[in-house]
Amino acid sequence: MILTVSGLISGGRLDLLNAQGVLILLWLAVVSAAAFSLWTALLKHHPAGKIAVFNLLVPVFGTVLSGLMLGEQVWRFETLLSLALISAGIISVNISRGD
Repeated sequence: MILTVSGLISGGRLDLLNAQGVLILLWLAVVSAAAFSLWTALLKHHPAGKIAVFNLLVPVFGTVLSGLMLGEQVWRFETLLSLALISAGIISVNISRGD
């Protein structure tokens, strides 16, 4: 609500019923439902500590998808380095230590 009010004050407008906005809202609802369903299914079969580390992939997928959908330039050194570090962290948490 605060973001809506500040956007309107700053000169933005709110188009409530256009087809593109409704389709985007529906797509976001489907993606969120799928993500929460997958998360719940994973928690059913695996310990939460092993699953929680995958939350680190949220910015990775956000970056990649913004590059694909919005045409942003995301394949820079910093992005690739962060992807490698996040992947290394996930691998190190999930490696079996022979316990």
